[in-house]
Amino acid sequence: LEQNFNPAHPNPRVASELEGSQLLESGIDVRVVRLPQVHNTERQGLISYYISLAREKGAAAYIGEGKNAWCAAHVDDVDG
Repeated sequence: LEQNFNPAHPNPRVASELEGSQLLESGIDVRVVRLPQVHNTERQGLISYYISLAREKGAAAYIGEGKNAWCAAHVDDVDG
């Protein structure tokens, strides 16, 4: 389970966490893979949204020193 798992929160992970927990309790070995930001040649994960927002607002914002690092993977590397 996630370290901060909250079964009452309406996020999409709740169903998989609950189902995985039930399978573990029944003795089935469970693995969960949470993909990073997935991009292709047209969409670059959340960065596409942030670029659009920066163009709309005329500025790009960041929190802290701007040293955040997010994992990313090309769709061809995670597909099938």
